[in-house]
Amino acid sequence: MPSIGNLVNLRLGLALLVFFTNLLYMPALVAESAKEKSAAQLFKLINARLAYMEDIALYKAQHELPIEDLEWEIIVLNSAAESAEDEGIDIHSARLFFARQIDIAKSIQRQVLADFSYQQVAMSQPKDLNEEIRPALTSLGNELLASLHSYLQKFGPITEMEKNLFFEQVDNRYLNRKMRLSLFYSLRQVRLKSH
Repeated sequence: MPSIGNLVNLRLGLALLVFFTNLLYMPALVAESAKEKSAAQLFKLINARLAYMEDIALYKAQHELPIEDLEWEIIVLNSAAESAEDEGIDIHSARLFFARQIDIAKSIQRQVLADFSYQQVAMSQPKDLNEEIRPALTSLGNELLASLHSYLQKFGPITEMEKNLFFEQVDNRYLNRKMRLSLFYSLRQVRLKSH
């Protein structure tokens, strides 16, 4: 039969083993939490941009503007590419990511208009497209690129491991699974500019 002293030493030894094992894994847990926090911030910015699509759709409907405005899309893509380059992000991958956002934005706008009756559209009071929405989207786009650069620099490209978090954070009610996947996989392609 073991003595009380041996049991105390055994318990102390086990407690120290657990403590030092936790210390070994602590940096990985902290790094993972920093990575998750950074990814969540990035995904929230994407969602914030998509949140404006309902106002855009209603504004365009009230002002009899088409959902698709190819001239404006070119301006947005060129601006995004220029801002991406300034942030040290590969222009081609950033352009593809923003083009996917535009495609999805147009799909959301079409769905909004399909869901609203003529009377609801007429009675709505969307934000002004030129005075409020476009400046906000430009600001969010710049913030998104800065956040994306920071993420890529610290953690590398977005991976499959972030998909569940992306689905939690990018939760616009007009996004279906296919649209979310398309946006997520275009985001996964974004890389830092090679020097």
